[in-house]
Amino acid sequence: MGYMISQKGGYDKVGFTSKDLHNHISKTRRGKVKDNYAFVALAYLLSKTDSDPLFLGKFILKDCKLDNLV
Repeated sequence: MGYMISQKGGYDKVGFTSKDLHNHISKTRRGKVKDNYAFVALAYLLSKTDSDPLFLGKFILKDCKLDNLV
């Protein structure tokens, strides 16, 4: 954010606040985690059951999407 402020010449010329930037980055990361890592997490947990017979995990699907991982 500091780099952009210095390039534009002040806070008022950037067009957004640091909180706006933080919110945008957080929203983008949440979307990536939901889309990409749910499948990876489930694949890991399912493979864990092959190597550890005492392993127990539970996941809940809602509308064909991962809703909860317990």
